[in-house]
Amino acid sequence: MFRWILNKLKGRPDVTQAGTAPGRVSIDLTFEELHRNYDIRTSEFKGLSLSSIRQEARLAHWIGASDYSGFIRERSLRFIIDHFQEGDEERIMLRLSDWVPQISSIASDWIIANFNQLPLSAIYANQRIILYLSRKARVVTKPAYKVIQRDVLERVSHLDEECFFKFDLAFRKYLYKLSMNGDQKLRPWMMSDSDPRNRLLLLNLIGECDRLTDTEVAAFESDRSALVRRRYLYYLLSQGKMASEDFLWSMALHKSKGLRDLGRYYLEKEYQRDVYAKYAGLSGESFYYIADYERASDLDVFVRGVREGCKRTRMLCLQAIVNLEPKRILELSIHDLLKASGSEKFIVYQVLPDLLTLEELRSYREDIESASPSGCEHYMNMIGRKSFWAFVCDGLDYLIKDTSESSVRSLVFDTIQRKNSIFEQLSSELEFRIQSKLEELENSSKGEYSKWIEHVRFILKNALS
Repeated sequence: MFRWILNKLKGRPDVTQAGTAPGRVSIDLTFEELHRNYDIRTSEFKGLSLSSIRQEARLAHWIGASDYSGFIRERSLRFIIDHFQEGDEERIMLRLSDWVPQISSIASDWIIANFNQLPLSAIYANQRIILYLSRKARVVTKPAYKVIQRDVLERVSHLDEECFFKFDLAFRKYLYKLSMNGDQKLRPWMMSDSDPRNRLLLLNLIGECDRLTDTEVAAFESDRSALVRRRYLYYLLSQGKMASEDFLWSMALHKSKGLRDLGRYYLEKEYQRDVYAKYAGLSGESFYYIADYERASDLDVFVRGVREGCKRTRMLCLQAIVNLEPKRILELSIHDLLKASGSEKFIVYQVLPDLLTLEELRSYREDIESASPSGCEHYMNMIGRKSFWAFVCDGLDYLIKDTSESSVRSLVFDTIQRKNSIFEQLSSELEFRIQSKLEELENSSKGEYSKWIEHVRFILKNALS
């Protein structure tokens, strides 16, 4: 039997993994390679090139257990069970999801009889397989899968915290769900999980008749994650409860503006607290939280915050200035703002065309272009907001230079090509400059842009008629 399987596997030149592209990949397959590569280990093999196998029979049947042929899968599965070694449980568990009932039944019988005898290391090693099985509708109702669930939950319930958190994040989430639907022995560890999504599971899974313990409440109120804090507040509101004043103050003073907005709203509504006065009495960067209120009387403070504050403060104050009186941005160094973080630059890109004349905007061309890898595109978009004909004129400069910025060329081509109607008057001076650049581009491009140039000349003619 083994020789027949091995010969069948050797008889084909390549190995193809299920779900991959038609191209085949030839590899020297060993147990080390199988254990290192989860995708190969769980693949469906249709052909294999074996150049060096030390444990030929066992390895061949490991591969055969995932063969496309149900006959080979069954023979290999029986061989693995009859000659079981530690680690072989993975092959057997994988076949629990087999679409051939006879094969899945063989795996099921073995799991029911032997899974509880596996060492704890087998649970650590097969986390992904167990998660894989938990997503299979035809598996989760089987008695063998219920055995896996009960045994795994029983074992981890007796682990210490250090050993428990050696499990992967996704597997811990799986265990928490099992526990919350059962004896809830893992519940005390949920708030100690390093991942905020796992900590939030407690709020998602807690029953209607259950309640948070004092320890859990304290943990939620002191949690540093904005995601957890927000979700905890919504949980309290859904229960018809109001968060404590201390918790709302901690939100109102959080670095996340979204949390500050929530904290402020409920402090002022439920506790009638003057949060603005609290902000105004603070020192350091927290003082600039007054920008959340966007009061015109604080504009001088906001300008100072942009000049002197940290990145978060600059962004907060800059947004307040834009919403209140955008012209005050001109009191700042545009050059420095264009060299700032992406968010600050984005705000500047949005307001500069409305604050500057066309020539003033062009004076910042070098700063804008050098501010980011897509600076040339930002510059052209800003020019386009000021004047379509100026966009055409400056766009021709990029094309004449034959810049490597292909994205800029595409922007110029597409914008002009899609322009349906033009209501901007074209001066004779600008028309002459555009015509001169079109002629220069036509001579230098050797016909590459001929159709596009013809289109531009057509819209020029219509604009002058």
